[in-house]
Amino acid sequence: GPDVEDTMPVGSRDGTRIAFVRVAGEDCRFMVVPAAGGTPREAGPCLDGAWSHFDWTPDGRGLVMGGPRMPGGAGAPLQRLDLATATWEALDYPIGDGDVDQLPRYSPDGRWLAFRRNLSLADLWIMPAEGGTPRPLTRLRRDIRGWDWLPDSSGIVLSQVAGNATLWLLRVDDGSLHPLSRLPTGNAVHPDVAADDWSMGLEI
Repeated sequence: GPDVEDTMPVGSRDGTRIAFVRVAGEDCRFMVVPAAGGTPREAGPCLDGAWSHFDWTPDGRGLVMGGPRMPGGAGAPLQRLDLATATWEALDYPIGDGDVDQLPRYSPDGRWLAFRRNLSLADLWIMPAEGGTPRPLTRLRRDIRGWDWLPDSSGIVLSQVAGNATLWLLRVDDGSLHPLSRLPTGNAVHPDVAADDWSMGLEI
């Protein structure tokens, strides 16, 4: 419709659906549409009028997104949108006062949920997909401009800003970081790895 913006599409794990955010004036909602096209249906409202990068849960029954700070100035935990009830609920896991968790992504094997903790001085953290105590994957305290899992869940490609934005490979088993080849021009941000192929798209 006129004056409607559809943004931030994310494909479901089985490839059959696409979730996205629809903004029309002051109104903001999550929508789901068949991947082959068709009529979208409303999945639920934006969280307090806000939205950010999100991911499908491994079972395809919900979406997980970074949320606003909890009452009293506490941390901002990840939130889950239940597609059956169109309601949001904070994930139950330990989070410190002042921590802001965003950019959640489940591992392709469905075992892990990793996310970026904090903003300009950020690191990647990981916890079991079903919940638990998070632990840090990195100790960079840098501006992380997007990241994604490798297809076999063994590692992560991330973009970090240290002067220019560059791509790095993070091995999950030992936490080692390895620089990837620099692009001839531009800043490499928001890497998006193919689900079943060792290739990726990115923004420069």
